[in-house]
Amino acid sequence: MNFQRKTVIDGITLALASGGLLVASGVQAEKSTMLEEVSVTAEKRLEKLQNVPVSVTAFSADGIVDAGIENTQDFIDLTPNVTLDDSYTVGNTFVTIRGVSQINNADSPIAIVVDGIPQNNQKQLKQELFDIERIEVLRGPQGAGYGRNAIGGAINIITKGPTNETEGYVKTGVYNGSGKTVSGAVGGPLVENVLLYRLAGNYRESDGLIDNEFLNQKVDDHEANNLRAQLRWLATDDFSMDIVYATSNMEGGSIYDTSFSDNAARNANTFISEALPQTDEACSGLD
Repeated sequence: MNFQRKTVIDGITLALASGGLLVASGVQAEKSTMLEEVSVTAEKRLEKLQNVPVSVTAFSADGIVDAGIENTQDFIDLTPNVTLDDSYTVGNTFVTIRGVSQINNADSPIAIVVDGIPQNNQKQLKQELFDIERIEVLRGPQGAGYGRNAIGGAINIITKGPTNETEGYVKTGVYNGSGKTVSGAVGGPLVENVLLYRLAGNYRESDGLIDNEFLNQKVDDHEANNLRAQLRWLATDDFSMDIVYATSNMEGGSIYDTSFSDNAARNANTFISEALPQTDEACSGLD
């Protein structure tokens, strides 16, 4: 009799467990159908990502926030077959897509485009990413759409533009190396449905992480400030014009090694790391 009771109880437990699995499977199936639809302009027109015949990794505005993307390194870390070589010199950065990379100071084989404006200097990669609507990384030759400097691929960055809704935000944060950052934006209509504006800015500073024991100071300090202003004129239903002004200033320490021989017979070298102040400025606009 005891044996029969135990069998019945085990059977009920198994049935409940199976039911739980079925419910869980149902929930998973429901979640899998709620995927965000991402639209891109990889081929110079707005279309659904799944319809683009190009290898593209895209990050939407919500995806950028959820992933904590604040600079180029952040989204490249999440992109397959793409790497970033970030030196200790302010603004000196090289990107590689599918093994195609820039050679020192030669023209980059990767096109960098921000709001339709080519950024031909690799130092533009070091700019902070703030108030971004979408990021698209295109792998493979893109010369037809982005010109001769796109044999390896292209990075297309679209910032948030003016709208008819008055809005704004301020965001602050801290990070390693006593770092602090603040960014924000404000925008809306100057004349509703006719003239719109948006102002966005970012400031970041860090004392650095690398010590120079000889000078007793950090050598990789960093300070950057960025500003972007946009004005949109909606002339007619079929014609509009954007005026964009963007400026970026980066300052920080730069590391180089000075070597001298301790003993010629031992062929040993001592390396002293020193800090050199570096400044990089960039400015772009379109009307």
